[in-house]
Amino acid sequence: MGSVARPAPFVDLTPIEKTGPKGWLRYIYPFALPDNYDIEHVARIFRAGFEGARWRMPIMGSEAVPCPSFPGMLKLQDYGDEIEAVKVKDLRGEYPYTFAELEAKHFPVSAFDPEVMSRKYGVWPERADERLPIVIGQLNFIKGGVIVNFCSFHSYSDGNTCYMWTRTWAEECRRASGEDVIPFEVKEPAILDDRSRAMKSSGKNPAKWEDHPEYVELPFVPESAPPKLYARNHRSQIFYFSPEKLAQLKAECNPSNATSVTAEKPKFISTNDALTGLVWQTVMKAQHPKEELDHRMDRKSTMAVSVDTRMRTEPPVHPLTIGNFYVVVNSQMDMRNIITTANPADMACAVRHAVSRAKKGLYDDMCSLIEKLDHYGKMAPSAFLDLPGDNITQTTWVDYPLCDLNWGKDIGCMKAVRHPANGVLHGLQIVMPTLPDGGLEVSVGAIDDGLEKILRDETFMKFAEAR
Repeated sequence: MGSVARPAPFVDLTPIEKTGPKGWLRYIYPFALPDNYDIEHVARIFRAGFEGARWRMPIMGSEAVPCPSFPGMLKLQDYGDEIEAVKVKDLRGEYPYTFAELEAKHFPVSAFDPEVMSRKYGVWPERADERLPIVIGQLNFIKGGVIVNFCSFHSYSDGNTCYMWTRTWAEECRRASGEDVIPFEVKEPAILDDRSRAMKSSGKNPAKWEDHPEYVELPFVPESAPPKLYARNHRSQIFYFSPEKLAQLKAECNPSNATSVTAEKPKFISTNDALTGLVWQTVMKAQHPKEELDHRMDRKSTMAVSVDTRMRTEPPVHPLTIGNFYVVVNSQMDMRNIITTANPADMACAVRHAVSRAKKGLYDDMCSLIEKLDHYGKMAPSAFLDLPGDNITQTTWVDYPLCDLNWGKDIGCMKAVRHPANGVLHGLQIVMPTLPDGGLEVSVGAIDDGLEKILRDETFMKFAEAR
């Protein structure tokens, strides 16, 4: 393969990709290995697999560079051999834990120092001249295993696409181990082909900014993300919710139990609504003591919930279509209500009201708004204006079975899905893939001493188990 030019990455970007977050989603994938594993052999399989993935998905070997003809837009180009796609670190002599010790503790994210175990310390580029590879990895070899860091540029990838690119890498590792592989895009070409349906708005829906308070058109072009999103005072932790505790939480969040809902009560709430509302309230209570409220009685908090618009395009695209199709919908409540009077049902109902607004046509609406911009850098989620702070964001990876992916006889399957200790994004809460027992893990992040306060929150810890 090395003597033949790789296929070029796709050129056409969807409107959402033109304005998407210009930073990296940073995953951690732990794999158990035999005690006497050959580090060079395992590294070769991972690297050969990634090279095969670059051939199948050329964007995985690309970088984002400025596109002079479209203000604020980045375009894709193959970086060839100029960037080390998969870096290797041998930490066997210095890392304080064995793989077995990590597994016994359910892989606590506090063990994954971003300075050591991630190609990117944080989400955002830290230098103006920093190159922007779309996918890069790092193999952190420890005693008894390897901790794989997978970084994916968010402008062109959401949770679904990170899963599909990881799946591509896994399949190509199997091929590098001598197995026969039929690429999923050969069996389901619509996963790539359906991108063509999502390139522009229909022209039938003149969307208005006032109808979508989830986003703002900034009066200027920001040079970078807000300073609070770069701060090094954010930490995350994984919490486990058993099937029994999930059922208990959902029962408590029944709309009939709501006491401060001003709009019509929803007919139902989902488990995700219940979890999202619980985490929203818990983080706000941890970050905003009651005594602060006297100074700003009109203070409001926004929860921005990520929504996959693949099934909200017209016509719908394949549910696994490659790209970034995530947008957010907002729920907003008075901070005083959140901290002093709201119960779990009130919070869940507020989330459900927001999610219920994500109907068919949402993707078309967003495309229409983006097409009105004179600079792609002027659009931002409104929640980002005070994140982390009064606002919070949520996404779910629950439908992406990363731990089921088979990476071949030399590697096996990952044992968990994690992220570095400082979280994926400041203020972002994540519902992780469903566990075999039907339970769920949720990544919860907070600033300063917020995590310590969360661990002492009686309402939250009634349902959650710290990991």
